[in-house]
Amino acid sequence: PPWSKSEIQRRLLEAVELNSLKCLDVLCKKYESEEFSMEEDVVLFYRRYGLSFWPLNERPKETALHVLASKLTSTNAIEVLKRKRKFLTDFSDVPDSHGSTPLLLAIKCNNIEVINELLRAKPDVNKRNRHNESPLHVAALNDHDHIIREILKTYSEPGERTNLLEIMKNIDGKGNSILYSASQSGMTKILNLIMEYDWWKDCLEQQKKSKEQDWKSVVCNVCAAGCVCEGLAKITCLERQKKSKEQNWKLFVCNVCAAGFEGPAKIICLERQKKSNEQDWKSFVCNVCAAGCEGLAKIILQEDSGLPLKWEEEVTPLMRAAEANKQEIVRLIFDIKADRDLFTNCDKDGRNVFHYAVKNPKVLKFFLDQFEKVGVTMFL
Repeated sequence: PPWSKSEIQRRLLEAVELNSLKCLDVLCKKYESEEFSMEEDVVLFYRRYGLSFWPLNERPKETALHVLASKLTSTNAIEVLKRKRKFLTDFSDVPDSHGSTPLLLAIKCNNIEVINELLRAKPDVNKRNRHNESPLHVAALNDHDHIIREILKTYSEPGERTNLLEIMKNIDGKGNSILYSASQSGMTKILNLIMEYDWWKDCLEQQKKSKEQDWKSVVCNVCAAGCVCEGLAKITCLERQKKSKEQNWKLFVCNVCAAGFEGPAKIICLERQKKSNEQDWKSFVCNVCAAGCEGLAKIILQEDSGLPLKWEEEVTPLMRAAEANKQEIVRLIFDIKADRDLFTNCDKDGRNVFHYAVKNPKVLKFFLDQFEKVGVTMFL
């Protein structure tokens, strides 16, 4: 008896599951010979193999393309589907019972071959599943700039690009732009792509309308990611963050320095932090040195070469740098002003720089060499 349309779809899914390429080829031909209605004839199925650990009532019902998208060993199967494209084209945007499209699953698995073929059918890159995930959103969260570049190649017409920009301005469906999603990855490829395509102005304006907490998260994440684009950090961070509460500002300053993001640290932190009380300023200088932020440390120390000597019974910048094994900062302090007090200063527990350097042999050797040069004759 002839197979029903439902049976053809079920067998296609099984052929992909079992990587049965000859069966897949025959079934694709069979599918092409039938008249399918995408509104009436699509049927979803549970996978039958390899998921015994996953309770059936928690699994999504899927199509063959969902199985293909989540298999990293699907190269041969995708070649069969490329030769007979009708099934691939027709089902490229069909969601599973949880709302996930094949493209979304392929992006989650970084399955490049499948992604490229699915994009040829121009599916909806903003279609969301029940967890509010979309293909474009997941690509941004995972810093997959290569996927977004492929999407840009596919949707290259002016109208399509305009639509993409609108999606990127509200990429998570909650009013957050791609800046928010990209910065959450802690990496920089998507952030740099945003600058390359000059999307940052539109996305930034949208992000300013978001919740205060989401905005702060973007600011901190952009800096912590070490985004090489100084302009983005200046604009994103400075204008909004300097209006925040004093405690939030201090937290922001510390995050910038801990990330070693030199450009914004110079611009954002220094002028404001110099106006704080003496104890906060000293804490800031120590954090800069411990973070190894050489450019900012150099500016601070050159403006006041005696600054490292102004600590009485406190942990000094040199101690913090020695403890953190920041050899370049240690050398910088001595290059600007070598002084015996750098060695004789002790914290409230009576510990000097040698105590702080004891776990870092290279710093310790440098101290011994400098100790001889400055002519300290009495110590400890």
